[in-house]
Amino acid sequence: MDEKTFEERIQIWRKLFYVNLGASITLLLTALAERPNKIDPYYPGWFGVWLLIQMMNTPPGLLLLMSKVWRSYPLSYRMNLAFGYLSLSWCTLLAFVIAITKYMDTTFEFYFMMVLACVLAVIYLFLRKTKADDPEEMFP
Repeated sequence: MDEKTFEERIQIWRKLFYVNLGASITLLLTALAERPNKIDPYYPGWFGVWLLIQMMNTPPGLLLLMSKVWRSYPLSYRMNLAFGYLSLSWCTLLAFVIAITKYMDTTFEFYFMMVLACVLAVIYLFLRKTKADDPEEMFP
């Protein structure tokens, strides 16, 4: 694949990232807004929307990091976008944890989210350090 085709393909993923960013932030704010309302214990259609947004965030992040097609490109071109998707996935999962606190005790889920955030940060910093130590050339 030539450089022009690569740029066109990565632009599609960048645009989709901004759509998912807006959806995840909206979902998180909705979960925070509904948090004080513990009187009405029903499961709204919000969970279906959450699942859809979660599935729009997680697979692209993993795909950009691990698929054979994308691994042929330098990590420096795809790392920030991939971790952007994975960060949105974490944010969306956090919105889910906040929303389910109405129905159950979520102490374990809270600690799980913090551990997951630390794991994502460590992996990102490790890959960033690796990228700085071993610069790759896309088209020598």
